[in-house]
Amino acid sequence: MRKISVSAAVILLSLGLAGCSNPVSEKMQNVSEKQTTIGIPFTNKNLTIGLFSLPHITDKAPKTESASSSAVSSSSSSVSESSSSHSVKKAAAESSSSSTSATKKSVNDESLWNNEKDAQLESFFDEWAPKMNQSYTRYDGQTPITTKVGLTFPEDLGRVRVNDQSVSVGWSPSGNGDYDYNVVAIYNYDRPDDQEDGPMRVTYFFAFHNGQPVALVDQTTNGYSLNAKPTSNHDVAAAFEQIAK
Repeated sequence: MRKISVSAAVILLSLGLAGCSNPVSEKMQNVSEKQTTIGIPFTNKNLTIGLFSLPHITDKAPKTESASSSAVSSSSSSVSESSSSHSVKKAAAESSSSSTSATKKSVNDESLWNNEKDAQLESFFDEWAPKMNQSYTRYDGQTPITTKVGLTFPEDLGRVRVNDQSVSVGWSPSGNGDYDYNVVAIYNYDRPDDQEDGPMRVTYFFAFHNGQPVALVDQTTNGYSLNAKPTSNHDVAAAFEQIAK
């Protein structure tokens, strides 16, 4: 009897557990579903935050870096352009200064006549004068020439007229003077006293007129009116023109 009661109790307990298993299972399932339901929104929320926040952060970072880089690049570009502009201006200023100096030097150094040309003209006279049975005295730039009729050169150049015209004639070793006729060489011949034939005096003034070479000759004998004109002697005129080039 006691055994039967125990068995019955065991059976009843089993049935009770079996009957309770479904509610417990359902409750567990509900809890699981609730957890799932709660977990999914939470997970979605996390994902949503991740999707929006991470790209947002990512977008900001490159933009900030890009903006900073752009600013640095712009600043570097401005500095580079400023430096380049300064260099260009400096180069232009130096070029302008150099050009101005070169121009001034060119003007000052551009002599129409020099010692080499003067020596060539002297050599010409040494060969040509004997053929004319004449002997010329050359003005050396220091010792004045005094002619047979009392004229002194270059002192009396201011009295010289050209083609009977009143012009300015003066001594200018470089040929770049401010005279109408800038004389660079003077050669004078005085006829010896023991000769009766030939001109009493022949004076050549080798000058530059408006930058062009011209060989003037004067044979005035009265000593008052000096009237020079371009020489008609082809050899003398051609020689001076050739040497003056």
